[in-house]
Amino acid sequence: MDFLWRDQRVVVETDFWTYHRGSVAFQDDHARDLDLRSAGYTVLRYDDTQLESEPARVAEDVTRALSRAPAA
Repeated sequence: MDFLWRDQRVVVETDFWTYHRGSVAFQDDHARDLDLRSAGYTVLRYDDTQLESEPARVAEDVTRALSRAPAA
């Protein structure tokens, strides 16, 4: 995971084509997402285009998830 808010149980994954172009990486990421969600985490995933062209929108989405998440 790229970013973790343990108390709020929120994980952010950032996917860059350079590092995620193979099917194994893609499958591993999605298997990890399923494990994290099963453990009660909210998993947010953003790609490089979203991060570069819509940073405010991504920040709003993360903020919204953190505000909904129960504090530990």
